[in-house]
Amino acid sequence: MGDEHKLSARRKHTLKSSMLVVANNLLEAEANVKAGEREKFLAEKHPPLELPRSKEELEELCQKLHEQIDISEDERYSLEFKLNMVLREP
Repeated sequence: MGDEHKLSARRKHTLKSSMLVVANNLLEAEANVKAGEREKFLAEKHPPLELPRSKEELEELCQKLHEQIDISEDERYSLEFKLNMVLREP
């Protein structure tokens, strides 16, 4: 009675192979969606860089980039500080 429901080794192998193909396809699709989301996020947050045509424009761009770096560093420090506070709580 129990032997009727057992799968042959070949059938098991075929099923496992099919499951792996489906799983691999799902992972690839998920990776493609994530890559698309990442590209969209970057396009929104960081528009293409237009190179300055003069020294003044270059200095202005450098100043702007330095300000953005300072803001990012402040945010990173704040997040790290908050994380450490949470991790230290009993």
